[in-house]
Amino acid sequence: MSELYTVHEAARILHVSPKWLYERTRKGAIPCRRLGKYVRLSQDDVKAIIEQHAAPARIDNQASR
Repeated sequence: MSELYTVHEAARILHVSPKWLYERTRKGAIPCRRLGKYVRLSQDDVKAIIEQHAAPARIDNQASR
């Protein structure tokens, strides 16, 4: 079983504010688990958030000339 993080713990791991995570969980924009009124994020949820917000690689056209 995967460990579950509180919003504050996950925010620390992701280097974002808890407010940012809470806003996105309310909008359904990021994966999370709801246990009654409590929001928890699994290790897989944290990985999915990282993947979901990964910026595409920038190709430098100058280097290929």
